[in-house]
Amino acid sequence: VWSVRRGSWRGVALDNLSVIVVLRTKNTLGNVHEQQEKGKALIIVDEKGDANQRKALRDLAETMACDLIEEVVAERTSEIIANVGTCSKLGCAAVKAGDLVEINTRCLGNGDHICGNEYTYYPPLTRVEDAYPVFTELSKFTDKALKGTWELVDERSGFIARFAR
Repeated sequence: VWSVRRGSWRGVALDNLSVIVVLRTKNTLGNVHEQQEKGKALIIVDEKGDANQRKALRDLAETMACDLIEEVVAERTSEIIANVGTCSKLGCAAVKAGDLVEINTRCLGNGDHICGNEYTYYPPLTRVEDAYPVFTELSKFTDKALKGTWELVDERSGFIARFAR
């Protein structure tokens, strides 16, 4: 999810717009011990944008995905609500794109430790600043374009970060 608070992409203003890439690959994304393979993607662009803004959002997402996309199999337009960094520690987020995607995160707490091995195993997948891991309470995807849907609950599986270009 890229939520643009203020900024532009290739001369197109994207203030308060968002774009989401859902990517399906054969291997675990970010695993430094496996060959990273490109995957098939579904891109969801913010319905609040006009045609030029939606085109720019798609281009931003494809560029920022750092060569992880082999093929875009579908594009959807949806209302995207992206409330990111909503708590004092900035780890709480709630993202919703219609009935397609829902993501809820919170800051890591004392009960979220795994075996005392607390380094970040999977690094962020794109170039970002100030990335930190968060606890994903819900990550849900329901579109059939990627030949599967999923719902993950209560996982240490997310990052929140700033991006700038």
